[in-house]
Amino acid sequence: MQTQVKNNNPGNNFSGIAIQQRIFSRSRIRGLFLNRQSWFNGEWQQNDYSRNGGGDIQYTSNDGKWEMTGGYLHSFKPFVEQTKNGQLYGGVAYNGQNFRGFIEAQKVGQNYYTDMGFNSRIVNYNPLTNEVFRIGYTSVSSMLDYYYYPKDSRKINFHWTGLENFVWVNDDATGLNEWYTRLRHFIFFKNTSALRFRLNNNFIRLIAPFDITTPFLPTGTYNMTEFNVQYNSDNRKKVQGELFLVYGQFFNGWKQTYRASLNFRVQPWGNFKIGVEHNDLRFPAPYARTKITLGTIRTEINFSTKVFWTTFFQYNTQADNFNINSRLQYRYAPMSDVFLVLTDNYGVLEEFNHKSRYLVLKVNYWLSL
Repeated sequence: MQTQVKNNNPGNNFSGIAIQQRIFSRSRIRGLFLNRQSWFNGEWQQNDYSRNGGGDIQYTSNDGKWEMTGGYLHSFKPFVEQTKNGQLYGGVAYNGQNFRGFIEAQKVGQNYYTDMGFNSRIVNYNPLTNEVFRIGYTSVSSMLDYYYYPKDSRKINFHWTGLENFVWVNDDATGLNEWYTRLRHFIFFKNTSALRFRLNNNFIRLIAPFDITTPFLPTGTYNMTEFNVQYNSDNRKKVQGELFLVYGQFFNGWKQTYRASLNFRVQPWGNFKIGVEHNDLRFPAPYARTKITLGTIRTEINFSTKVFWTTFFQYNTQADNFNINSRLQYRYAPMSDVFLVLTDNYGVLEEFNHKSRYLVLKVNYWLSL
């Protein structure tokens, strides 16, 4: 993808290549290379680029129950210290009929840049000083689930009980940054409806103030426990619904979350969904109470087996942003499409003002060799 030069800002060329080779009966080796190269005044800018390269190997047993993965990715960027610029990862997973689980670990250096991707933990922000700073980390994730299939139940298909753990340790003196534990029990019914219960505990060491309220929440350690319940109705019906409720601790206060949605399906040409999520965050004095609401509408219309139109409407009270994203898709050959996408953003809280508009044309062709 090539972007144009605009207002003395250089354009960029974004390129990527991935290869995969199957080994043994169900395993594979993968390679990946990504490149962002700056372009200005008709010339490549030799000192403005970002590259990532590496690969992994995945072994899967013949019966599909065991899976082991290990890999490494390296970041290349000018004027950045060429140390701590890698991502090393690996894990083991088991998928049986009754027991399923995994354990994964990764180490990401503070100088590992992802200009063509996103890593949510390396880059940190201090709202008091307006400072952006980077911290590498090590994470360990694990899960153990048990599936129970009652033989004589007329309504229940199966139960799913599990325990999850996610731990992040920063490379600097702050050490343990977050520990998240979730105990859950799901009930799946034969009519495709589902009832889910979750008990979550979250330990967080804030390394910078949090601007979720006024004044900002201070740095320090917080230990939070919450309970949530979720219900999804029979998805075979023309009208399906979801209800999601959360109550529990939130840093030094309490949180209540309500989420509800309705989906209406018109066979064979239409699908329409409306939803709302409201978060009520209550803090002790002197911190202000915060309310955040997100409203969404989604429409999907299929004019034929080749022409599809999907539109999203979304309003977020926290960002005061009303977003419209409309995509027209034409499938002119198997796995090959033309997309025309319009994105509009508006602010509506004080006055209706236009923020930005994007129009994108994309052509995709699937080549089989």
